[in-house]
Amino acid sequence: MAKRKPEASAREPILEAAIRVASRDGLLSMTLDNVAREAGVSKGGLIYHFASKDELVRSLITHFALHVEQTLNAKVAVDPQPNGRWVRALLDSCVIPAENADATMSNPLLAMSGMGKFHASLLAAVAVNPTLLEPLRSFGKQMRDRIQAEDPQALEQLLLWMAIDGLFVWGLFGLISPTDPLRQELLNRIREKTFQPVDSPAPKKRSTKGPAKRSVAKKRGSQ
Repeated sequence: MAKRKPEASAREPILEAAIRVASRDGLLSMTLDNVAREAGVSKGGLIYHFASKDELVRSLITHFALHVEQTLNAKVAVDPQPNGRWVRALLDSCVIPAENADATMSNPLLAMSGMGKFHASLLAAVAVNPTLLEPLRSFGKQMRDRIQAEDPQALEQLLLWMAIDGLFVWGLFGLISPTDPLRQELLNRIREKTFQPVDSPAPKKRSTKGPAKRSVAKKRGSQ
């Protein structure tokens, strides 16, 4: 008899509980017991869906990336301006002032106050086990390809996306805080850039050196 595949609806509350625990305790310190307690299930019930912590962490990261993708898609779908809409979706979905995150974030999973700690713990876990990065790498490549395929100013928008990533890394390293006025100034400038058309390159001037030389040579030949 074939083994019944666990239903996604039963796994999702466990994965969201795992993200809450990881945001509070860190991925490396997260235990199956703590996740089971947070999810309100027995440890045996958790193990039925996730046989090991490693499997749970991989599924957690994939689940988190899926929520980010769904949130971005929802924002892009209602943005009438094709230029820069992926960057604006990222700004509106995942990069907002910390003081009003719960009020403005469209996806409750991404609005948790411990998201900064979750991201930091994710980097620490990836340093120990680099294969855990694969779901995020796959998500990043998918977003890159979609921007290149759909945005008329893809190169400029990818540069802005990378600027947001850099600001995120600054936050992880303690170089800028969520309440720093500079952070909001930078985010505002990035948003402004998403609406600015890219100047068309100036037409190349036709060189006159060739014809001039031929004209001089013709004159010399007639003398």
